[in-house]
Amino acid sequence: MSQYTTPVSTMFEMQRTALEGSHQAMKQGVTLQKSAGRMALSGLKTSESLQRQGVEATRTATEQYLDAVEPAMPDETVATLRETTDEGFSQLTEVHAETFDQFLHGFEQGLDDYDEFSAEYLDALDEGFDQLAASHEELQERTVEVIEETESRNEEYVEEFQDQLEGQMDRIEAFQDRLEDQSERQLEQAEEFQDQLESQVEEFQDQLESQAEAFEDQVSA
Repeated sequence: MSQYTTPVSTMFEMQRTALEGSHQAMKQGVTLQKSAGRMALSGLKTSESLQRQGVEATRTATEQYLDAVEPAMPDETVATLRETTDEGFSQLTEVHAETFDQFLHGFEQGLDDYDEFSAEYLDALDEGFDQLAASHEELQERTVEVIEETESRNEEYVEEFQDQLEGQMDRIEAFQDRLEDQSERQLEQAEEFQDQLESQVEEFQDQLESQAEAFEDQVSA
């Protein structure tokens, strides 16, 4: 390589390394978003299990209380209390299960939709990067060839070629900027989707807790 082609080739290599780093960072961002959604789903199932155990514990405690006071109360009163308690807890358990199943179905559907979206996004990202890398490599080859030809003909053409090279590099950078802007918009959409999932989880957990608290208040009364 000549004194002109060596720095140009180095510049292209540095740009290619930066592009690859940006490409990998975007893919990792999408992967992290997918992992976060699955972790939220796992946490939701754990929370539902703990709440169900809490309901069962309250039911057991209520039955033990009725067993303790049964000798001092009329049989009909205890029987009525047991029937009311059993019906109430059965209803709460059923509502709790139905509510969770409905929410879980919607949540999983949302995750599946995001998986499909992210797969399409990653395919488009890989395709765009491959095109950019191919164009970048082709530009490097043409640039080196022209520099060598220009240098062999006459040094006075070097400055003119450098102006042309800068124009070509500007077009490459503009294309890269458009690709990055598109990726940023898609990542923002992914983050908004993740926020919606988290909000739905919080609302669902609040709903289940409210149902359990309302029933406990009813039993206590």
